[in-house]
Amino acid sequence: MYPVLVKIGGLELYTQTVLIFLAGLAGLWLALRCADRLSVPREAVLDVTIWGFLAAMLGARALFVLLYWPYYRLYPIEILTLEGGGLSFQGGLLASGLAGLYIARRRGLNPWKVGDVMAPGLALALPIMRVGCLMNGCDSGIATTVPWGLPIGGVVRHPIQLYEAGANLLLLPLLWRLPLGRYERGALRPSPPGLAFLSYLFLSSLVRLGVDFYRPLEEKLPLGLTPPQLISLGMMGISGVWIAKLLLSGKGALDFSILPESPENYQKRCPSQGPGQRATKSTGSST
Repeated sequence: MYPVLVKIGGLELYTQTVLIFLAGLAGLWLALRCADRLSVPREAVLDVTIWGFLAAMLGARALFVLLYWPYYRLYPIEILTLEGGGLSFQGGLLASGLAGLYIARRRGLNPWKVGDVMAPGLALALPIMRVGCLMNGCDSGIATTVPWGLPIGGVVRHPIQLYEAGANLLLLPLLWRLPLGRYERGALRPSPPGLAFLSYLFLSSLVRLGVDFYRPLEEKLPLGLTPPQLISLGMMGISGVWIAKLLLSGKGALDFSILPESPENYQKRCPSQGPGQRATKSTGSST
């Protein structure tokens, strides 16, 4: 389509690279706005975005290489290049989620609430990245005769990049509104932390599951599904169970208190104890 945005001599600036950068900025902008609404410190959101973005790029590339290892085993040098595409959204989401979880705990924040802040930004960033895939001519759909098909590589194909981008944009209003809760009997009932993030995880996986039926040249597994579709089913199952738990209990999806917390945040939370100490239950004797 339009893979190279600018070419100066032997230097080429890829359209997809520029759009990935713009996607990160757009996601950060929306996450900061959402942070103000949910009373989450902007500094924490900035940290999660920066480190989450870096982790997402590494995770997205790592999972893509793993899924197509028979090819990259023969051409290992291509692992280090993104020419022609080569990022897995699911790998990026997992890696960025782990990075965000770690940073949130280190700052003494509820990781699920931070996830709710980031969910709308993810739904905005992904469509921009998918347009980058379209411009790069990668990750295209199967050949088609539908009126909205696009000529890619000399063949009219389903623009599955735009299908996924459009579906994520449709999720934006829901993810923006969901953390605020709903009114019951004239009073606002806040949504339990994690509901928006888990909803995005479930719905984006559902979108990927459907879109992949229009993706060509994918290795089919015994169930007739592609590896990314099986990953999507797993993500839908896990997030669906957590969503049900949230709606039934009204509490957080999981307790991450066992994860490490910075000494500074622990000292603020428990000022009567020294750094590195933990409260112990008094039994009247010591051993």
